Amino acid sequence: MAWVSYRRVGDKWHVRFRAKGKKEIIKTYPGTLYEKTIIQKVGYLKEQIALGHEDPWQGQGFELSAGTVLNMYLEENLESGNWAEHTTHKTNKNVLTRMLAPVEGEAINEISADHWQQLFNDLPGGAYTKKGDRGRLNSFLKYAHDKGYMNNRIKVDLPMKYVLEMRNRSSIKYITWQQLDDVCAAHRWIYRQNHLIYGTHSRKDPEFYPDLYFFIFYSLLRSFEVPKLKAKHLKGNKLTVQGKGRRTDIITLPPPALDIAQKYVKGKSPDEYIFCSDMNRPRKHLGRAVELALGPDHPSKGFHQLRHSGCVYYISMGKPIQFISKLLRHKSIDVTLRVYSDVLPDKMEEVFSDVRHRPV
Repeated sequence: MAWVSYRRVGDKWHVRFRAKGKKEIIKTYPGTLYEKTIIQKVGYLKEQIALGHEDPWQGQGFELSAGTVLNMYLEENLESGNWAEHTTHKTNKNVLTRMLAPVEGEAINEISADHWQQLFNDLPGGAYTKKGDRGRLNSFLKYAHDKGYMNNRIKVDLPMKYVLEMRNRSSIKYITWQQLDDVCAAHRWIYRQNHLIYGTHSRKDPEFYPDLYFFIFYSLLRSFEVPKLKAKHLKGNKLTVQGKGRRTDIITLPPPALDIAQKYVKGKSPDEYIFCSDMNRPRKHLGRAVELALGPDHPSKGFHQLRHSGCVYYISMGKPIQFISKLLRHKSIDVTLRVYSDVLPDKMEEVFSDVRHRPV
């Protein structure tokens, strides 16, 4: 017995055929058709299958187009909660839709590995942008293969010129604790000057932005995670963080970050934000303070540099890399070691400097 159902996916109608012991297959119809028409089509197909006049599984089934599989891939990841709608889902949709535009109507199983590689190579962007796009495309191709829409498992590679570009770039950009303290002092000076010249009175405490900068420095949070923090998310020294996608992590705050968080949680209701609801104004103030304290050409003007800086600070103090990786919430410790490999060697020399040969 076969089950026939339908659903709207992107700009297409999908009619699904299921049967015990057989692989699910899908036929697509233009999205311009009325739903009433699709319902009539599904009813007709049910009758024909029941009478034995039609077998959707005859041959190898219906081959889906690349555009149809992409819509299914985007919808499934959004509905399952793997992706957040306005961040990961939006980025993947924009990149993959642009990449697959030349082959959107072609059967996905008929596109060769060389053609996929060419589609990837034609995408604009620098080395790190291409690296991210490669991951997005390979994840999509793995999905298509696992679902049975492609017979062969295909992967695209990052051209060597981009690999060399990443290797030749300077190391991660970070500032020291003292430099961050100078940045905070510069912010306080700007605050006082604005008050004297323009007579402005900020509704926020003069120490709000310096505290925010040091909180990110010590907690190693990403900039987009800070506006999601509410008073109810802090319990003792544990902080619940809404990370990438819809993932939720619970981290143990280091004492300096905990002191700052408790300072701003005090007196707030559970649903009030700990710091702020967006980072546009803090980012603007940070850029001005960095320019004043460290020079207009200094590269560390963003919040992610504070995350890097805090990590380097902990490494320089000799804190175990596995705990730093846990605070960073990297997928694995290998990611931490790869990103901060240029910082670790000097510290490793210090760690092993006291090792001596002691014959038995």
